[in-house]
Amino acid sequence: MQNRVRLLAVILAVQLLLAGLLLSSGTDLRSDPDTGPLLSFDAAAVDGLTITDGEGREAALLHSDDAWRLADGERLPADTARVDALLERLAGLEPGLTVATSEGARRRFKVADDDFERRIRLRAGDEIVATLYLGTSEGVRRVHARNGTGDEIVTTALAPYEVSTEIDDWLDPTFLQVPEAEIAALEVNGLRLTRTAAAPASATSEATEEADAPDAEIGPEWSVTGLPDGAAPDPDAARRLVERIAELRVGGLLGTTERPAFGLDPPALALSLELRDGRVLEYRFGKLEDAEAGGDAYVLAVSSQREFFRIPTYSMRPVLDAAEPDALMIPAAGEDAASP
Repeated sequence: MQNRVRLLAVILAVQLLLAGLLLSSGTDLRSDPDTGPLLSFDAAAVDGLTITDGEGREAALLHSDDAWRLADGERLPADTARVDALLERLAGLEPGLTVATSEGARRRFKVADDDFERRIRLRAGDEIVATLYLGTSEGVRRVHARNGTGDEIVTTALAPYEVSTEIDDWLDPTFLQVPEAEIAALEVNGLRLTRTAAAPASATSEATEEADAPDAEIGPEWSVTGLPDGAAPDPDAARRLVERIAELRVGGLLGTTERPAFGLDPPALALSLELRDGRVLEYRFGKLEDAEAGGDAYVLAVSSQREFFRIPTYSMRPVLDAAEPDALMIPAAGEDAASP
């Protein structure tokens, strides 16, 4: 009996000690957090956004000319929809449980001014209008966070991996795309593809099965010159090639200095686009040989930009295949079109 009493006394002493430590460290486990969002700012006024991680890597964005851009010297277009979605989410971010308020707890939960997983700063002009620190994980899609102007460390539903410091993740992957309707001609592998008038759909085609269907267009047709004598061009294949060039997506930045690892001397593919306004864009594609710069990918150099861009192989392979001269010809009678 006495042993049991002693055991209970020891347990009680331990509980009191733990309670004292929690109180002394500033821990305040409250289940009734303040109502309202974690941050207070006017999203429409924000024109600067900086995301920094604990290693010093940083993604900086600014709003200019009604769009978001990378805050570097070139001001390349950022993915405006993604940035706006992040601002909307930050404006509505709700605080969860308050777990601590002390200075020491800031480091323990990695939400201190100089020790954090992520620091997000929002600016309006020269003024910082909101700062959010994200720290250690509190479970699935829950992390510890602190408003930069307060002491309370709370849980919230925004994980550090959702706010990347990799600038490639914020670059607009479509910004080099050229509207297909603006392309007048394309030269590649000794061939020239030239836009001709749009062709109306045949009255007997499947597209006009319905009696009240209006006359339709199947899009522009493309003539192909430079093929071997007797070879017949495939207009559909030509149109697909132009569409793939027009819809090209970039995967990231590789700087402004050409390197041997870019594989551009000679390039794996070179082509030029002639636009209807008279401009000519020269494209060079190389097979990237530097795993640290993106691994299995290609490099794009385009005459309108100083930068070199990474193109994922899965995006580049269809372009390479479509640009082959054989792919732009109709197979001769009796030839198996499916054969390599």
